[in-house]
Amino acid sequence: MGEKSFYHLQFQHIAVAYLRHQPYVNVCRALIPELRDADNSDFDVCRINGGITNIMVKVSSKKKDHSVVVREFGPATEATCHLLRPAFCPELDGVFKNGIIQTFVTARTLTPEDFLDDLVVAKVAKELRRLHQQEFPGDKEPMVWTDISRYFELASAVTKFENPEEQRKLEAEIGGPVVYAHDMLPGNVMVDAQGKHYFIDFEYSRFNYCGTSMPIEALLGTK
Repeated sequence: MGEKSFYHLQFQHIAVAYLRHQPYVNVCRALIPELRDADNSDFDVCRINGGITNIMVKVSSKKKDHSVVVREFGPATEATCHLLRPAFCPELDGVFKNGIIQTFVTARTLTPEDFLDDLVVAKVAKELRRLHQQEFPGDKEPMVWTDISRYFELASAVTKFENPEEQRKLEAEIGGPVVYAHDMLPGNVMVDAQGKHYFIDFEYSRFNYCGTSMPIEALLGTK
């Protein structure tokens, strides 16, 4: 997207309540051609709940009948636009230095109770398998043991391996195909009225063993 990829969303020093939303309108004007001539009064801007280290804002143009989500990434994450594929995610409308813009999808976020429904789980599993079959760029070194090592003190309270060789043997047995594993929480899956499922929040995804498509915090019971 050329120079537009480096559009930086600045908002920290704006104090007036209405003007606090203006940067989100500005970035949408800069990156979405059909919104460039819209007036400020034409926009509705509201914060979307969710996101651990990022801010999500819905920007709607009343006259253009166009709504998008501006996702501003936090200091610990970066825009992973090469992972956001229309087959699995809401359409990517724009990329700027510290975030992305996606088409707003009228859908609901799944809940832990949804994951108790075998039919829902089967549909999500089918989409996750399709995701795992995709080719993604990057180092394909599994990250699960690196992540676990960061929680070693917590993990050692559950079990402790005094024999490093046995530990390495068990780690090798747990392995499997290395895929791009999504942060598979119910809140990271949406479903629309037609039953289409979307994956969102890819900032904590990484290459891992096929069976680790969930955050390590969930595996260790810390989330």
